[in-house]
Amino acid sequence: MLTNIAYKNVAVASVSAIAFWAIGFAIASGDTGGNGVGYGVFGNDHFFLNRADFKVSTDDDAASGDFNTGGAGYALWMFQFAGATLVASIASGAMAERVTVGGCAALTFALAGVIYPVAACVVWNPQGLLSALRHGDGGPKWFG
Repeated sequence: MLTNIAYKNVAVASVSAIAFWAIGFAIASGDTGGNGVGYGVFGNDHFFLNRADFKVSTDDDAASGDFNTGGAGYALWMFQFAGATLVASIASGAMAERVTVGGCAALTFALAGVIYPVAACVVWNPQGLLSALRHGDGGPKWFG
């Protein structure tokens, strides 16, 4: 068992980072396969951050005038990763000293890699299930 809370928090952040990097971000912000808005529950592409937003510029790109360094994509990943880690950290605090390390890691992987990303896709993905309920400015319709 993880007896020191600092070690547990580092383990939760590490497992969350791996889970969200490998599958979570793809589920949260990938293409949902819908033909418009309001169809998807989970994204199904760009696993392991394999998308053009994360392309790192090379000298050849600079020579051709392409300066897409992926900064916006990484910022979005960090923002969503922080949310996924927060959810996993809250849950791990509730089960502190009640489960084994493997149980904590498995729940953390499930929360950061699947459960949070599905909720994020439904609410924030432009093709997500609830995206049809947004105003043109991106805000939800139910707030006026």
